[in-house]
Amino acid sequence: MYLAGQVSWDTEGNLAGRDDVAAQAEKCSLNIAAGATAADLATVTVYSVDLDEAKAEQFVIGRDRAAATLGVEFQQPSTWIEVASLAAPGYLVEVEAVAVLP
Repeated sequence: MYLAGQVSWDTEGNLAGRDDVAAQAEKCSLNIAAGATAADLATVTVYSVDLDEAKAEQFVIGRDRAAATLGVEFQQPSTWIEVASLAAPGYLVEVEAVAVLP
């Protein structure tokens, strides 16, 4: 299953975690987990606005918070791509993933 363009939005479609990479990464990870578990994920691609080491570290912090909430570990291979912008102002990260479901 291909999960494309997961951004940090809440159940009402509003941006969650404005200006906070860790909060957005956490929400993206939780949203992806709604359809699959971390164990189902084969690969992950992260698109980040103005990617730098600090943002990458914040993404990992947010992803790990989501993992703790879900009681899982995210260990699949990932690719990081820097982009000029995402779908709407305020979005700092977008995640797409490939999951293999039983």
